[in-house]
Amino acid sequence: MVRQLDLTATQPTAQQLLPVGPALWAATALLLAAGAAVAGWGLLGHGRAVLRAGARAAVQLAVVALVIAWVVGSMWTSALFVLVMFVVAVRTAGRRMTEGPGWWWAVLPIGAGVLPALALVGRGAVTG
Repeated sequence: MVRQLDLTATQPTAQQLLPVGPALWAATALLLAAGAAVAGWGLLGHGRAVLRAGARAAVQLAVVALVIAWVVGSMWTSALFVLVMFVVAVRTAGRRMTEGPGWWWAVLPIGAGVLPALALVGRGAVTG
């Protein structure tokens, strides 16, 4: 039998987990600059690529955060979001594994990780 977890009393708010403000932006910029500097000092030849990748990642994460904030308001939009993310993960991983038409086989290892978690959430084993 699956036991219900009630995390409402001990669940910290988003602001307590990671306050988003000037200090976070400064720390992120500092770490990104450090990564680019290490790539430059190591003569790796892609210091600018590190900066571009970091900026792209920041924009992507901001967009995903906005989408997730919108999606959690409805079970249907949440389910659609999970499905889209699953398809994107399968397609991306599959194309990295093989160039041929067998990319869809990536559904097995990704599904093996995703399905148990979805089953627990769907049964209400984790509430919050």
